[in-house]
Amino acid sequence: MYDVNIMKTMKGGIDLIKKLLTVSFTAAILLSSCSTGNDQADETKESQHTSHKSSAGDLPDGMQTTDKAKFKKGDKVTVNSDHMKGMKGAKGVVKAAYKTHVYEVTYKPKDGKKEVKNHKWVVNEEIENAKQHGFEKGDSVKLEADHMAGMKGAIAEIDNVKKTTAYVIDYKSTTDDKWIRNHKWMIGSELESR
Repeated sequence: MYDVNIMKTMKGGIDLIKKLLTVSFTAAILLSSCSTGNDQADETKESQHTSHKSSAGDLPDGMQTTDKAKFKKGDKVTVNSDHMKGMKGAKGVVKAAYKTHVYEVTYKPKDGKKEVKNHKWVVNEEIENAKQHGFEKGDSVKLEADHMAGMKGAIAEIDNVKKTTAYVIDYKSTTDDKWIRNHKWMIGSELESR
């Protein structure tokens, strides 16, 4: 026969475990509900940045280099834009300059992920059946660009259009000091000489 004191001790231990589990579960719920919309926006931005592909120098057909660009091949630049995490303020080098139309686009990735808004930049040559004189704001287009996961083949709406020079650059990330090679695309107003 079991000792009554042992039984009481076991029951007390079980009650304590139940209380600890309840407190832990409640704390987990409270902590998870404390995240802000800004945290979620930062998470989305970070996941977009980390999914950006290295372009390894591949260019779409029909790209035309220009000698009349603000920056020339080999120019040292500082990046003033934040398309990706670790980009703003980064030191870089211009690899090439092309005369084209550049587009800011919003699209729903083919891999089912969340809609990407105001992606900068896609060039005219990265759009299926591209018009020689470019598209207009509000046009719906099919992307051939493959900058990010799920981008190629996605239907996009053009948010903004610029006829300008598009640059390919190498830059050193300000977050981890790693070199990002052949980043496509930057425009002149996003770079400054150094």
